[in-house]
Amino acid sequence: MRRIVATLVLGATLAAAGPAGAVVLAAVEPGWSPFLSAGPVPGKEALWAEAGRTLASDPARVAQVVGREAARADAPARLRGLWADALYLAGGDTLWQAERVFRILVKEDLAPEETAWCWFQLGNIQRIQGFPEAAETSYETALPASREPWRAALRFDLAALALETERYGRAATLWEAWLRDYPGAEGRATALYLRAESLWRAGEERGALAAFDEARRADPEGWRVRVETARAMADAFRKAGRVEGAAALLEALAADRSGTPEGAQALLDVGALWEGRGEVARAAAAYGRLLDGPAPAEAAREARLRLALLGVEHADEVELTEPYPAYRLFYRPGPELEALAAGPDAPTAQRALTGLAALARREGDLPAALRYLERAFRDYPESPESGRAYERFMGWLEAAVGAPGDPAGALLLFERFREAAAWVPTRDLGGLYRDAARAAEALGAYDRALELYAALRTLPTRAVSPAELEAAEARVRAKRGEPEAVERWARRRPGDWRALLAWARVEADRGNAEAAQKAFRAALAQAPDAAARYRVRLEADRIGRAEADAEALLHAWETRRRLWAEIPPAARERLVAPDPVVGGRLAFAAGRFGEAAAELKGATEPVDRLLAALGQARSGGAGADPEAWKALRESPDPVVAAVARALSGAWELRAAEAKR
Repeated sequence: MRRIVATLVLGATLAAAGPAGAVVLAAVEPGWSPFLSAGPVPGKEALWAEAGRTLASDPARVAQVVGREAARADAPARLRGLWADALYLAGGDTLWQAERVFRILVKEDLAPEETAWCWFQLGNIQRIQGFPEAAETSYETALPASREPWRAALRFDLAALALETERYGRAATLWEAWLRDYPGAEGRATALYLRAESLWRAGEERGALAAFDEARRADPEGWRVRVETARAMADAFRKAGRVEGAAALLEALAADRSGTPEGAQALLDVGALWEGRGEVARAAAAYGRLLDGPAPAEAAREARLRLALLGVEHADEVELTEPYPAYRLFYRPGPELEALAAGPDAPTAQRALTGLAALARREGDLPAALRYLERAFRDYPESPESGRAYERFMGWLEAAVGAPGDPAGALLLFERFREAAAWVPTRDLGGLYRDAARAAEALGAYDRALELYAALRTLPTRAVSPAELEAAEARVRAKRGEPEAVERWARRRPGDWRALLAWARVEADRGNAEAAQKAFRAALAQAPDAAARYRVRLEADRIGRAEADAEALLHAWETRRRLWAEIPPAARERLVAPDPVVGGRLAFAAGRFGEAAAELKGATEPVDRLLAALGQARSGGAGADPEAWKALRESPDPVVAAVARALSGAWELRAAEAKR
């Protein structure tokens, strides 16, 4: 049995905020009945008079008195109709009796209006009992013969029923017709709000916003008729950018329904609203208020979780000033998240695990963060959040394994979480295995690197091409002391620049400089793009550096920089960019002082700043500013400071002599 939360009454509108899904029901003025208003049944004048006096105030009493007469086999249909009306108005446990009597009456020889009334009452009972399809059939049967004053109530109920059964377009149309035909009726404000809700849920956002504003002008408090109406209006305000209005409405709903699931949800909605706007303090205050008063256990658990998750992200940057005891969860979210992760509610536990992962990562404990995420998707495989937890897990793992600088840590992470990475069978793990193999190679663990490359051959991947894989294996075998393997590869693929580059390294390691340079030139000729040519030049320049003079080294550096400019940004991954500081130093050594000053501009090391200042001085012109290297006299580098003092003094002496 569903609760009636609002009744449209001719002459008055009675409204009370009720739970989601409750019935908004229209009725005629209490005490009115077509059987009563048509006059008494012959011989029952006294009974009719008593019913007329007490039907509105004590329908149960009328049902009891009239019922004694109506239960007789020869009781007139109109007498039984008055009894059914009294039973309906008494409500509660007598509704089923009223329904039974009305079902009998619609089959008897009553006036058309009285039969229609019985169908109307049946529809109301069926709605309260939760049978909307049957109720609509009863209403539609009643409509043709309906009369005022209750025809307005019938049409109101048809519109409300369409809204409750989520036929929003039909509901909006029926509300428009009702408002047009009954412009001065009591309950108009309620109809305005319900029309606005129907428009909003039908997707007519602009019309719904205007309709809500019209309803508020008619009755600022009329939204309280239905929880869903208040939420729809708050959504409309939020989407229109009227966030303060949406929050105020939800706060009022929370106050009206304090301690109930609907009131608690309203405060959760307020918090989510401010979270979406990035206003952490106001979001936390909404959750704090919820936890500071009586709240259903489920809503309180959600508020604790949200407050703790907010703390994970913002505790270091936001100061909360309200004196809510729950704010401890914001500043110390770990214990609460651990408790929630161990709790019985699966969605909450999973979200708590992702929060713990973020907290561990923020604290620098990436292995712990990955373990939490692994639990989040392994322990709850059916949850839609599991896929997102897995993607975050893979993002963090791939970034850590592929990051330069700590190959040992990268390889350890890979070994620890390799099995978990394969949780989604269709996931392309080629890049992860390649990066792990590179880490093993950097550590000198060549056997493990070859094992990983071999495993990579069995994986369906687009991240690593067969040619790249073959090159990597040959490179590792060469480092492991198997140059013959590289030679066989190069002979088998004479047009593969990777094979030629690997063979050039082998020849360079053997001390065969001429053969190495020949292989480098062949690799450069076969390189398919700027990125490949850059890699060949970088390796060739590295190997030939000892024999080259400053001018040759500078030329090589300039060549690499031109190549770098040709490489698309997406293809620069794992390539080392030409360092301007290196170029500046080479230019200075080659006596190209203006270029050295330009490249070293912005350098931070004292010696590079000194070279930049000297480059400016040596190149002359407007760039010869002595102040640049005068400032270096206080450098912490003693050599730089000594040279700067000497040059600064010489400059000052020269300037003084020039004035004489």
